Amino acid sequence: MQHSDEIENDVVQELRLRSWARSHYVPPENRGDDLHPIVLDEMQRRDAEILSGTSSPAREWSQRLSIGTGNTDGAQTTAVHETLA
Repeated sequence: MQHSDEIENDVVQELRLRSWARSHYVPPENRGDDLHPIVLDEMQRRDAEILSGTSSPAREWSQRLSIGTGNTDGAQTTAVHETLA
């Protein structure tokens, strides 16, 4: 039986892998066969979102940031990051 610390670490590790998969998304035709199963699962979920037209929360947030200027290419978010750096 796993201790609660081990289970918590497994959940944290899974969330990190899923987040990494979203940040480093690669189209199916360009993916290698050496991906971690959780990374592959998350990328396949993203594939389904793309096919269904469902937008990701990060994409929606990015679009909200660019509404004020009419800019949809992410330049405003880049400017914000440059200002903070």
